Amino acid sequence: MTTLLGDARTGKLADNLTAFGRTLRRAGVSVDAARIALAQQALQLTGVEAKRDVAAALEAVLVGREQDRAVFRELFDAFFRDPELAHKLLAQMLPRAEGSAVPPPQRPRVREALMPHRAQAPRPPQAADKEFEFDAAMTASDLARLRHADFNQLSASEYVLVERLVRDIRLPVPRVPARRVRAGWRGARVHWAHTLQGAAHTGGEVMSLHRLQRRRQPLPLLLLVDVSGSMERYARLLLAFLHAATRQIDGQRIQRDVFAFGMRLADLTPAFRESDTDAMLLRAGRAIDDFAGGTRLGSALATLRLRHARRLVGRRTLVLLVSDGLDTGEPDELARELAWLKRHSRALLWLNPLLRYDGYAPSARGAAVLHLAADGMLAVHNIARLQDLAAGIAALMKNSKQRNPSMDMQGSRTLSVTQQQAWEALNDPEVLKLCIPGCDNIEATGDNAYELTNAIKVGPVAAKFKGKLNLADVNAPDSYTIHFEGNGGAAGFGKGNAQVTLVPHDEGCELGYTVHASVGGKIAQVGQRLIDGVAKSMAESFFKRFDEEMTRRHGPPPEEQAVEPGKLKKMWGKLTGGGKDDAST
Repeated sequence: MTTLLGDARTGKLADNLTAFGRTLRRAGVSVDAARIALAQQALQLTGVEAKRDVAAALEAVLVGREQDRAVFRELFDAFFRDPELAHKLLAQMLPRAEGSAVPPPQRPRVREALMPHRAQAPRPPQAADKEFEFDAAMTASDLARLRHADFNQLSASEYVLVERLVRDIRLPVPRVPARRVRAGWRGARVHWAHTLQGAAHTGGEVMSLHRLQRRRQPLPLLLLVDVSGSMERYARLLLAFLHAATRQIDGQRIQRDVFAFGMRLADLTPAFRESDTDAMLLRAGRAIDDFAGGTRLGSALATLRLRHARRLVGRRTLVLLVSDGLDTGEPDELARELAWLKRHSRALLWLNPLLRYDGYAPSARGAAVLHLAADGMLAVHNIARLQDLAAGIAALMKNSKQRNPSMDMQGSRTLSVTQQQAWEALNDPEVLKLCIPGCDNIEATGDNAYELTNAIKVGPVAAKFKGKLNLADVNAPDSYTIHFEGNGGAAGFGKGNAQVTLVPHDEGCELGYTVHASVGGKIAQVGQRLIDGVAKSMAESFFKRFDEEMTRRHGPPPEEQAVEPGKLKKMWGKLTGGGKDDAST
């Protein structure tokens, strides 16, 4: 005879099972009415004599994801430990005496799910036409952030947000042909095993040739997440989002390596192997020892190059760098390490939360260097931008399948004006407008910032580009660095930098320049040789116009009087007092 225990004896098992399902749903576990009905059928089959059997049966039918198993077990122990659960929940609201008791190590999702609902005060009516922008980072709990922060685990509200993003968004990691092959109808090699098997069914006649085609696998990922003080509002949530969104695509796992950087580099790849996001954040908090500190991306990339260079797989790795670009290291070191990273990766995409500002420009030294190295920049500052992240990455990866042609030039020109006169002319918008070929307009928009409109023709492609110029590392009147970018619509785009130096000498000054630029779009399709030719032609035209303008403003340079040979003999004769013969000797 079967003995009924607990709620099964009093007829409350069905109601408590429904309440338990609602509690699981509050903790972020996907539970619906069909699963609860299936759980009741499972308990009828297994019985309720042993608590272990009940837990196993409910876990089998109510949990559909590996990361929810630990949450289910903690909730099951807390929910079915005490039959007077209502009294237990009410006791949590009573004031407690000071003591040294250690609270049970429950996950925040479990604690929030067990908390009783609080009545919310009625909200005042709001205008129907008023719009609100919800920042994704503002959904994080309001716990104080210390310098050495403990990421702990996601709360229920954060976890629901991340899970919704994962359900709706799939990061479009491109697929590339792998070395392994599989049976198919296209391919260069014949699959003789399948072909002969098919011929066996047709009396030995080969009716069709089966072929071997290469499998396609997603590109490996390298995730670099900034955990400095300026990024603390975003780091925790974005870590959780990336952990869930990059776990697998269409049932196929993605090779991913994850690093956090502040003043130092922290390897989070072992933490990202955890199936549960709570466990991942707990291990990540232990691995990061400089949370909410400064940012030295250059030194962090140097550590990546020296210790973890094998993580980059044959120039196929897609690099996602999450940072605001407020780097405190040396720009030269950052540029050098970013150049190495680009040489060993397929594409470098910059996810920048500062793009929430409409007028944002990467004018800081570190941001300017990062902007030049990145293949694209996307915003990740609110829910809407995270939802657009998939489409943005797809578009950037489509444009980066072919490397944009780069252009490097360096040289020097001797100017017949003083160093100060050349410096003033190079910083005068009117002079630049007259000297830059095809320039229609140039005007100052701020300190060391300009906007210009320039018509450029490269082979069959002609367009009017709108661009921005920013001066950095200004050392008047000796040198500065120009960061420029322009967009010509359907014709393409261009960006780069130029280092300009002025060195005085007896005849005037010498202007030296080193230019590095890259172009994309239709202009990039005309060919590297034609692009280099047009760039050199524009440089020659600029210096020719600049010399003419300096001559018009400051007059021609003093010319030395040429002395004819006959006059030299006569002058020699007068000086020596001799005649014609003496002069000839």
